[in-house]
Amino acid sequence: MIMSLVSGQIISRTGRLKAWPLGGIALMVVGLVALSTIGVATPFPLSAGYMLVFGMGLGASMQPVMLTMQSAMPAKDMGMVTGSARSSVRWAARWAPPPSCPCCSAACRRRSRRRFRPPSRARRSRPR
Repeated sequence: MIMSLVSGQIISRTGRLKAWPLGGIALMVVGLVALSTIGVATPFPLSAGYMLVFGMGLGASMQPVMLTMQSAMPAKDMGMVTGSARSSVRWAARWAPPPSCPCCSAACRRRSRRRFRPPSRARRSRPR
């Protein structure tokens, strides 16, 4: 959240936009590489620092996209643009593909089959 605020303020003052998404993606890559080294014996402050680096990269890369979308639309549509962008992020997070781990993928598929059955295959409760 802090990096999103900082990047938004600096972009608004300077007008320079291109470096923020690239720097944010670079920070995210560094954070993911650092997170891949976490083990059972890794101290919590170190893993929290890795998560902080990833989160800073995420904040730095998401805010410029939002500012670009908002500046491309007329002022009367500002709320619609902001809401649409945030809703699409939430929907993308909800319907993201399952992890690549075969065990996790199989478990996710079983859960999603149970949860999202087509109406014709849904179990019908019998009246008592």
